[in-house]
Amino acid sequence: MTLRVRLGLLVVIPAVGLGGQAAAQDTHFWTEQYGNRARMLGGAMIGSASDLSAVYYNPGRLALATEAEVLLAGNVVEYSASKLGNETGDRALASTRFSVSPSLLAGELRFGWLGKSRLAFSFLTRNFSEFNTEARLATASPGIAGRPDIDFLSVALRVDQKLSEYWGGVTWAVPLTETIGFGVSTFVAVRNQRGLVQRTTQAVLGGAPAVDVATGEYKFDHWRALWKLGVGTKLNQWDVGLTVTTPGLKLVGSGRVATDRSRVGVPGESGQLAFVDQRDISSTYKSPWSVGIGGSRRLDRTNVHLGIEWFDGVALYDVLPGEPVQPVTGGAASDPTIRYEGGSVVNVAAGVAHTFSDKWQGYASLRTDFSAAVDNTAGNLAFTRWDLYHVAVGATLHGASTEFTTGAVFAFGSSEAPVNLANESLESSYFRVTVVLGFSFGFADTPTSQ
Repeated sequence: MTLRVRLGLLVVIPAVGLGGQAAAQDTHFWTEQYGNRARMLGGAMIGSASDLSAVYYNPGRLALATEAEVLLAGNVVEYSASKLGNETGDRALASTRFSVSPSLLAGELRFGWLGKSRLAFSFLTRNFSEFNTEARLATASPGIAGRPDIDFLSVALRVDQKLSEYWGGVTWAVPLTETIGFGVSTFVAVRNQRGLVQRTTQAVLGGAPAVDVATGEYKFDHWRALWKLGVGTKLNQWDVGLTVTTPGLKLVGSGRVATDRSRVGVPGESGQLAFVDQRDISSTYKSPWSVGIGGSRRLDRTNVHLGIEWFDGVALYDVLPGEPVQPVTGGAASDPTIRYEGGSVVNVAAGVAHTFSDKWQGYASLRTDFSAAVDNTAGNLAFTRWDLYHVAVGATLHGASTEFTTGAVFAFGSSEAPVNLANESLESSYFRVTVVLGFSFGFADTPTSQ
């Protein structure tokens, strides 16, 4: 789509939809991984997590862990870049971000009354993403987008979205036999999400000025509880695990929707003025069932790790159920409701760990991170349709009672994203590099093994 056509469409069609323009990683499940070596192995740890990352990957594996420890794993430096648009440079809607933030803190709790059971706490960043950008375009060429009455056109567009979700929980695990463990993690998830699209279009139509200003905004928070159950085995040459994650159970949540629309000076149309500001709306966010299975095979000095997880789809529902509002100037009512619909997703991961010496291990991995976005849906919350691929390389240095892991994870993907009612589309792309720097502190002489 050319720049001239794109500018023309922005003035002759209704306002840009809020959900369809805000880009956050809100439809992906495997973007974040937890634990120092687990990151380097692509999260293929469902059957083989042997440190405190088991609280997330497979609670049953915690019962078979050989040592108690505190685990701190973080995104020391992260750079991400998102782009919407067929054009390059300032013709695209682009957003870049640097961040420094920890992703997992976990520790084991020791009490005599636990017996053979294990108890651990954890706090993790389940999702965090931002998209902030603005663009200003103008042209004085006549006949834009097939409209000979347009002599001048300018468009100012701002898109701002932020999503964060944090999980905190407690994991209990017990060995059923010497080689089989069972566990369950109880998490409380806190999700905060907001989105804003502002668009101002000015034009000269038939020698007279015309203005179209549209703003859409939403924000909500949502607290829910969920459970992850896992069974893990530790055999001579194989480790195998199975996990089931429940949907979320709402605890509390509320939000707000707001829209403004002013459209005047368009020949053949009466002026339009609309205003919506609805607050204290009860919010809903539904996370799906998921089932994962994975395993690892120990060879001479190399371990191969595999994992696969299925996430169920989510039927269309109201995240923020707004009340229809009549424009101040009359006409059809507008519905500010924010909705979501998600499709089922299957992700796979494969990782290799090679022991070079008693002190050094190296890692490499590849994993998928497919989007749950649904085409032709009435939902307007989700945007990210790109299917992502993650490649990781890194190494771990073993000390007497500590481990230091460093490496890098590269994520990339692209897609075609519909952006307006004329069924036009813009190419979208995503790139992220995460430099990992993590420590674990053990309280036993037996080192973990991946």
